[in-house]
Amino acid sequence: MFFICKKLIAFVFLQLLFSSLLFSQTWSLGEGWHLIGSDSKIDDMTKIKTSCVNKIYVYNKGGASAWLAYPGDLTSIKKGQGLWIQINNRRCKINTDLLEDPNKNGELSLATLDLNGATREYRFYKPNNLSDDASLMFFFHGSLIINTNVGNLDSLKDGLLPNKQHIFNELARTENMMIVYPLSTIRDYGEGRKNGSWGHSDTEVAYFDALVDHFLSTYPKLSNKKIYVSGHSSGAIFSFKLAGERAKIVAGAGAVSSRFNLMKEGKLVDGVDFINDSLSTPLIAFRGLNDDRTYGMEESVDVWHTTENKGTLNDATKEDVEVEQYYTTKKTYKNGISDIELYLIKDEGHSVSWSAISKTMWDFLKSHTR
Repeated sequence: MFFICKKLIAFVFLQLLFSSLLFSQTWSLGEGWHLIGSDSKIDDMTKIKTSCVNKIYVYNKGGASAWLAYPGDLTSIKKGQGLWIQINNRRCKINTDLLEDPNKNGELSLATLDLNGATREYRFYKPNNLSDDASLMFFFHGSLIINTNVGNLDSLKDGLLPNKQHIFNELARTENMMIVYPLSTIRDYGEGRKNGSWGHSDTEVAYFDALVDHFLSTYPKLSNKKIYVSGHSSGAIFSFKLAGERAKIVAGAGAVSSRFNLMKEGKLVDGVDFINDSLSTPLIAFRGLNDDRTYGMEESVDVWHTTENKGTLNDATKEDVEVEQYYTTKKTYKNGISDIELYLIKDEGHSVSWSAISKTMWDFLKSHTR
């Protein structure tokens, strides 16, 4: 009898062991950060033991910034909701895709590119979860004034380009894209002053071309049909320029707090060579109505629509809409070659918040491909 009981106990133990191994094979994951929800293979999130979970982060798409700690029970999490969990126990095993802490996903890297004898600096952000058919976004900074009596350019370069917490980097983790932050040409005006601006040199378009070639050849997951440009102030001027001169490459452009440098005294500058071609890049623009540093964005977009976009102003409509905390007048330009939207922001100046407008901008841009 005792022998039979030992065999029965051994049988039960083996069954439990087998079940445990089978469970481990089915739910194969240990400690660390994991993405679940829209990109996971989990059928039932309630199978995850709450005692195994140290932290949960849910991306707050409605807010300006960040990953919010999510306490408590997993049963309220909706299937298909993108979120991260931190497993704290090697015995807690789930079947999902292993990535990193959402606050450490990818690195903001500093790199250089040699172009016509000059060394050009740029930063780029590549999320660890980049997958096929990814987008490539360029962000062009505004004008930079550098006092070389305070420090040299090398010591200041960390402050010249957006840091890792830039809103586009957060979007990159959920929207499958890489972000490139190029540094413009720097000119020395003497007396301890240097200035960086995208209007300084005709080589800037060649710089953009070289960066596009580099990234497409280096990262095969990037799509050559999903290349987008954006910028603030001087960077917005350059984004306009690329939207015109590189319309075969750029799938969409976002301009903030500036006009394009094709206007003088309200009229189109003579000799502009990219107007009147057969392409028009989709364009979204934002301007604070209290901006006293730049003028003429609405007039610029009007001219863009009637020349580059082959439309008429009779087709433009206006409506009041909210964009995050902003109250805006949205002007939609219709019946042209491509889509154009302009947002005139009430009670805002030159420093339009990118955290507030980025989702609206990106939703527009990603709906267009070349």
